[in-house]
Amino acid sequence: MTATHTSLPELQTAFYAKLMPSGVLQSDLAALGVTGVFDFGYQPENQAFPYITLFSGSGERPDNVFGTRGYSSTIQVDIWSIYAGYLECYNILNVINNLFDQQPLSLATHSHIYTLYSSGKPLSDPGDERIRRLMTQYSTFTQE
Repeated sequence: MTATHTSLPELQTAFYAKLMPSGVLQSDLAALGVTGVFDFGYQPENQAFPYITLFSGSGERPDNVFGTRGYSSTIQVDIWSIYAGYLECYNILNVINNLFDQQPLSLATHSHIYTLYSSGKPLSDPGDERIRRLMTQYSTFTQE
């Protein structure tokens, strides 16, 4: 059986490590009142806002070059808030962009080539109009 080649597990670990260095919330995020970082769908039921979820809409495609396996990935980071308007989300996004946009990532077996901020889209929850979600995406490229 051949191994499945993918960069997503290493990227998920690297993103989490930057947001939660040594298992503690990154200080600038904590200063903004962020209460936690979770895999999408695994946040506690009554989690206090604001918080961050990872990887809900992430994906990758092969991007091989000259016999080297490469992966172009889209990594989704969602910022959740109940602050009136999106200012709290944008302030948190500014910190996250400082951590990831054009910054190096430490990966276990892949080489990190780049991470670029690619989009941010404000959304509201149709079931609860108080809830704000800023869906952000980063483009990454890694090679084995």
